[in-house]
Amino acid sequence: NASANVSINLTNVGLINSSSGKNFIVVYSCIKKDNSWDCNDNKWMLHTFTFSGGIRTVPLSCNTGSDCGSGTCSNGNCVASGSSSGGSSSSGGGEAETPGTGTSDQPFNIYNCTDLQNMKDNLTASYKLANDIDCSDTMNWNNGAGFVPVGADYSDPFTGNFEGNANTISNLTINRPLTEYVGLFGATTGNIYNVGLINVNVTGLNYIGGLIGYQDGRTINNSYAIGNANGAYIGVLVGWQNSGTINNSYATGNATGSNNIGVLVGLSKGTISNSYSTGNANGLDTIGGLVGRQAEGTISNSYSTGNVSGSELVGGLVGQKSVETITNSFWYNRSQGLNCYSGGNTGCTAIIDINYFKGDVYPTNEPFASWDFTDIWQEVSSYPKLKSF
Repeated sequence: NASANVSINLTNVGLINSSSGKNFIVVYSCIKKDNSWDCNDNKWMLHTFTFSGGIRTVPLSCNTGSDCGSGTCSNGNCVASGSSSGGSSSSGGGEAETPGTGTSDQPFNIYNCTDLQNMKDNLTASYKLANDIDCSDTMNWNNGAGFVPVGADYSDPFTGNFEGNANTISNLTINRPLTEYVGLFGATTGNIYNVGLINVNVTGLNYIGGLIGYQDGRTINNSYAIGNANGAYIGVLVGWQNSGTINNSYATGNATGSNNIGVLVGLSKGTISNSYSTGNANGLDTIGGLVGRQAEGTISNSYSTGNVSGSELVGGLVGQKSVETITNSFWYNRSQGLNCYSGGNTGCTAIIDINYFKGDVYPTNEPFASWDFTDIWQEVSSYPKLKSF
């Protein structure tokens, strides 16, 4: 089963161009009988790797059939003789897997946390989650430092595309208290779509986020993070949004540290729309429920709930707001003592009674008149939720 986590003895599989640094094919679903492999009826799958002191998934490309040993070359990828190309199967039956080439049209498939980690070796490629991934063991990686962020910093970011395919990554741990740019993606200028992080725990120095430490351009869409973030310039979803868009996304959990702390985003200079946070933001200064500091950009049709605490520049939705725009947003004012942002409430509505949301499938109370309760939002028993999750 190619979707399972398996250990493979390289002496027991057929190799193509198997010298160090070359490509080979692993036949997953053959049966070993009397010290030989039975691969009758084409009941097997192909997957491609590069061997160079270790194994990681890369495409096995070809120009002619001779590049594929006993296989054939089809659409630039090696497939077995007699097998169909262009299909895939997670059960190992019938068709050869299309390996992907790392382009936006044919992204590399990510099957496990090791595949996820290996993205750091090719920051320009496109990737897609093939299934839910459990990264529990990352708490033991690198002497307890955990996962190495993909994209080291703003000068060496991830520039490709990442498609979560509505799958989740669970139990990711990064514990690097002296490191900047910490997250699944340390720094990115790429697009991130349709992925959920569950029980993510990240600790760093500055620019810390469960999904992204530093976002500079492009789009995060239909994504969420549930967990804890610790440091400065931190959010459970994104630490520093230097530019770009966050849309139809949310964060839940605890953001704790010194300054520029929000549950969704620590510092924002981009666009945030149709997004929300539920959780707690705690620190010294510039603390907000949704965003710690809105230095530039816009926030619209968004909200936050939870507890917010700090010494100065504290707000229910945004800690510190510059001259940029907040529209059609609200925060659940549990303490009944906070403004929307430090110094004002323009563009925000304070909600004190949770019954404010109830009794109307398409709410008309402010700020909901301009919200889309047909395609984007849905009214549930408590706060509005995004329909995409």
